[in-house]
Amino acid sequence: MKSATASSKERTGIGEPIRVLVADDDDHLLKVVSRELRDKGYECVTEHDGAAALKAFGERGFDVALLDLEMPEIDGFQVLAALQRDHPDTISIVLTGAGDIPRAVKAMKLGAFDFLEKPCNPHLLESAIRRAAEYRRAQRHAQQMEAEANESRSALQLERALSQSQKLESVGRLAAGIAHEINTPTQYVGDNIEFLQIAYESIVRLLGVFRQIVDADGSVAPELVAEAKDLIATANLEYLMTQIPRAIEQSLEGVERISSIVQAMKEFSHPGTAEKTFADLNHCIRSTVTVSRNEWKYVADLESDLDGVLPPVCCLPGELNQVFLNLIVNAAHAIGEVVGDGATQKGKITIGSRQDGDWVEVRIADTGSGIPENIREHIFDPFFTTKDVGRGTGQGLAIARNVVVDKHGGTITFDTRTGAGTTFIIRLPIEAQK
Repeated sequence: MKSATASSKERTGIGEPIRVLVADDDDHLLKVVSRELRDKGYECVTEHDGAAALKAFGERGFDVALLDLEMPEIDGFQVLAALQRDHPDTISIVLTGAGDIPRAVKAMKLGAFDFLEKPCNPHLLESAIRRAAEYRRAQRHAQQMEAEANESRSALQLERALSQSQKLESVGRLAAGIAHEINTPTQYVGDNIEFLQIAYESIVRLLGVFRQIVDADGSVAPELVAEAKDLIATANLEYLMTQIPRAIEQSLEGVERISSIVQAMKEFSHPGTAEKTFADLNHCIRSTVTVSRNEWKYVADLESDLDGVLPPVCCLPGELNQVFLNLIVNAAHAIGEVVGDGATQKGKITIGSRQDGDWVEVRIADTGSGIPENIREHIFDPFFTTKDVGRGTGQGLAIARNVVVDKHGGTITFDTRTGAGTTFIIRLPIEAQK
């Protein structure tokens, strides 16, 4: 049998045990959680308040932080903000009391990866830490991919290098978001399966007594009937009869959601072919919306108005997916500059498609701040960006123009109003131009 430490390393796919810091002012919780984590092979350090937790982070690094929201002097929100600023590689999970879900959701919008209700279920605790470690590994992989993409450019193959680096950057950035998107349905599928396991055990015990009653051939002992009644009351049979179908339905929905995300990511990241092929643009748009959801869901609602009878378009689907992704992410960033983290209000992204004679038109609109007049003529220039360092490379719109205009013989224009938002209009010929 493998040791707990070896098992932990194998599950997380890393060479060293995961380092976890737990900050909570409840001594009993600290003892229970630290014992559970150390038994599973994790390195665990505990602190009683936010100030001590930040000091510990200054002295050494941690992979995962479990933070109580209610702590003296420096609370969990302040620690979370400090970690986001000074230790962005650490993945934070907040601990919250029963009935305090809104504050936990607020913490997740501020950067927390997940939340757990106290007292912590050992199975859910380990599962959350394992997912956090996998998410951290995905982030590191994304950073490595971006670094490799930046180093891959060469003067002789500038266009190809720029396109490839943008693709790697997008897939790398989306990988961490996809891990987070899959986390929610995975969690409630796991919770429902655990409930079904408990319900199954109760029903099996009850069926065992019923079988004894049936085998008694009419001479049923009063004690057996009493035992059956006790089991029915203990199992809360009426509750199980209503909740079991619901748990099965929710689990099937969760599995379907996970499947759709994985399929969309597979289609988006597929390298495609060098030759044009007829493709369903609406399907390309839906796949891109799915894989980019983590980029826009906190700041915007997304509405689509796709023509149900849109004809197939002769195109390079993989490269058009990249165009749609760039425009959707840009729209989310533009809205984020207006609404902040989306905690109090959200903007709107609208995507539409329609046929116009021998052409297909795709419109992607946002309710952001619009494009300032003094930079409008430069937005398609290579390496031109108004975003902060590390958030934009200035390649997105330049590559979009290259794909749409140079490779497909189409057009890409925009309509913008300061303070009201921007609409990008992509027009593509249905048949490939000679």
